Amino acid sequence: MDQKWVDYYDRFAKIYTEPQAQSGYVSSNNVTLDQSVFDGWIEHIQGHLEVSQDHYLLDVGCGSGVFLQRFARYTSHLFGVDPAPTQIDNARSNCPTAQLRIGSALDAAFGNVRFDRIICNSVFLCFPTMSHARDVISHFLSISSDRAKIWIGDLPLPTDEMREDGEYRRTGLTTKLGTQHYPPQFMEKMCAEFDVTGTYIKQIVNKASAAFRYDWLIEKKG
Repeated sequence: MDQKWVDYYDRFAKIYTEPQAQSGYVSSNNVTLDQSVFDGWIEHIQGHLEVSQDHYLLDVGCGSGVFLQRFARYTSHLFGVDPAPTQIDNARSNCPTAQLRIGSALDAAFGNVRFDRIICNSVFLCFPTMSHARDVISHFLSISSDRAKIWIGDLPLPTDEMREDGEYRRTGLTTKLGTQHYPPQFMEKMCAEFDVTGTYIKQIVNKASAAFRYDWLIEKKG
């Protein structure tokens, strides 16, 4: 992830007290989004990941622990990495049962642990190149178990709904940072290359997500 994105999220971590806002989930007028938004979002993801108590779950780009907090109801084997130091500090307070450290999507391993479930939400859009995204997928596969499921969330679509200059429709600081868009065909190609199953999932639309993005589920064949 480019340092400008790390600095962007580190700033949110420093100025807000609510976990959602610390992770950057605030409205255009800086109002913290309601917790029910994230409760429903996690239920949507859980419907596809089917996390159980024996699963080891890794959140890559965990931020302040918004997702880890909620997945703690399904498993106690929680791990998270984030490149923003203050985000990790907050995650340790918000989700003290998780094992956490500063790390990137290309450096997300915890020793010899093999993860049964990996979540990486609102991270791929920050990558500098498509080849970087491919390397990240390869890394996730290398640290996951034989029948792992990997959730890659919040992938911007290069559709007519996006501006021609590649910026968000939304306003705010994110329009200055640059965003990577992912044709579903790119994800299909990666899954074929790595011999895993990939599924396009229409993203639920709420105050924290948008109709011009989608989610992608990777399942190893075991």
